[in-house]
Amino acid sequence: MVESPDESLGIFRKYSMKKINESIEGDITFGEEIQINDYQFRLPVIVNGREMTVDEINFIIEPHYVSGETLYQPHIFIKESLQHQGLGFGIYKAFIHEFGNIYSSHWCRTNNVEIVAIFNKLSREDDIIVEKNNQYYFAYLKGSR
Repeated sequence: MVESPDESLGIFRKYSMKKINESIEGDITFGEEIQINDYQFRLPVIVNGREMTVDEINFIIEPHYVSGETLYQPHIFIKESLQHQGLGFGIYKAFIHEFGNIYSSHWCRTNNVEIVAIFNKLSREDDIIVEKNNQYYFAYLKGSR
């Protein structure tokens, strides 16, 4: 359970990760989320049936409660030897299918090239909608909003 500040009320809202689907067919799924601090979860990534170590893929999700909706901001770290194999795209796509959305604000990214490429690939998926402006990228599963 994560507490999220509701600044208009001066209180914290409590919520947890909410799956909308179990998983998609494919090679990437997720283990049970692990709360790592008051506002972030680590989501174990399973590739081809093997749970990746934190040193290989560290996928952290920061849920934000905005206008009555939970938005998921990822922080993803992929070991250099595993990069450029489509894992980032696959992880984002699988996450959207399980949890409904993912977003990335322009001022919080550490890798503008890769994240932009992932969102560009996501925009070509038939079942995912990508919105972008000068502040963020937001991708969500069609029919989830």
